[in-house]
Amino acid sequence: MRATLLAMRLAGKELGDTNKFVKSVRSRTSIQAAPPTKALQKLCRIDTHVVDGHSVVVARPRIRSTRLHILYMPGGAFVSPAIWAHWGIVEQLVRATGATVTVANYPLAPEHDHRAAYAFLMKVYQDALKTSEPQHIVLCGDSAGGGAALSLATQIRDLGLPQPSRLILFAPWLDLTLADPLMEQIEPKDPDLCIKTLRICGNWWAGEDNPCSPYLSPLYGDASNLPPMDIFVGDLDLLVVDCRTYAQRVRDAGGALNYTEVPGAFHVYVGATWTPEAKSAYRSIASRFARPMHKADFI
Repeated sequence: MRATLLAMRLAGKELGDTNKFVKSVRSRTSIQAAPPTKALQKLCRIDTHVVDGHSVVVARPRIRSTRLHILYMPGGAFVSPAIWAHWGIVEQLVRATGATVTVANYPLAPEHDHRAAYAFLMKVYQDALKTSEPQHIVLCGDSAGGGAALSLATQIRDLGLPQPSRLILFAPWLDLTLADPLMEQIEPKDPDLCIKTLRICGNWWAGEDNPCSPYLSPLYGDASNLPPMDIFVGDLDLLVVDCRTYAQRVRDAGGALNYTEVPGAFHVYVGATWTPEAKSAYRSIASRFARPMHKADFI
């Protein structure tokens, strides 16, 4: 973890130069997600289809499969598509659970806002219900995708639809406005995230709606009657501030929560799948589904 952190600090924050980042997003002419890695293709059968013009990638384990179905939403500040690290997370989820993992490449800002994205995600979820029982479905996501997974679960609850069995959230983005001043103390330690840049991305995602709406910023929503959830976050991640606050709200609401905060870990540390801390997280996930992990599962 320390070596990876050092490499990240040497590389510098991609989001650190706000003007450059905004210009690059505004000037792009296409959005292309990274393809599934060769390791994932070896582990799983990969199928891709399109829902409302956006790709949905389904990874089915070739061996040791279970009935579990994980709907995974990749992060990227709601503006960037899936990268190779996301496929590493998907691979480890498959190894930990034996699940079929559906990766929902939802519409991104600023070309789209949350309305198009959640309409798409709801369709993907309802499609999952056609082939899997709700007790076998898990919503999962990292960063912005973690916030989207939680928001989707909240909308599913409020609509009275069959709820997924669990939420697995890796450093979820819970408040688009990043309003808690404690974040300013952590930002200099965070090797990845920049408050100013994220706020712009959050405004793009909100569009014409209030970014503090509970469906956009779950921190301000009702934390009761949600599926059991796991939250994994590092203490060098500026999003840890809201994760701590939300975890307490879930507990106060009587919800089932497993909260893991790792000292010295950066944003979405589980994406650094080679680290002992990430491997511990996937072992923890495996234990939730009573699935033993073997040495080969971490290769």
